[in-house]
Amino acid sequence: MVNDDIVIIVDGYNYLYSIEKNRINKMELEQLRNRLIEDLNQLAKYKDWQVTVVFDSLKGNGILHKNMKVNLVEVLFTKKGQSADDLAESLVYKNKGKKIFVVTSDYTHQRITFGSGAFRMTTKQLKNDLDQLKKEIRDRTAFSSKLNIPISKRIDQKIAKELERLRKGKVEV
Repeated sequence: MVNDDIVIIVDGYNYLYSIEKNRINKMELEQLRNRLIEDLNQLAKYKDWQVTVVFDSLKGNGILHKNMKVNLVEVLFTKKGQSADDLAESLVYKNKGKKIFVVTSDYTHQRITFGSGAFRMTTKQLKNDLDQLKKEIRDRTAFSSKLNIPISKRIDQKIAKELERLRKGKVEV
């Protein structure tokens, strides 16, 4: 269940251009956008946050996109003539009274956000949070997969033989 008291609003293209600037070309932009949405879904799931990502509609391939909900993440695209900053700012006002974090590296937008009561999270902070979350998930997966391996395969063979001898009741006194 999503905690509606904590709201994360991500300026999607600002994040991608800030973090992935060396990898972006028009062909990869949609793939990077989809990967960001997947990563934000993991964040929403494990942190129990309400997450919205906003994109400028006409960036990238010039196609107008429709707003949608992808699992736990609300994905919004701007209308013609609207910027992602404007859309994010309107979301901040819409969610007044909640703890709101706006993820952007745009300093001007950060200042406007502060004035409306939201907190700033830089793109690097979000990247670090996502990387940390992925590491925790990998560690949990590695740990749980180890549990599926019989103990006889996880311990030293000498100890395994001694335990087997004890199990069979061949105890020396």
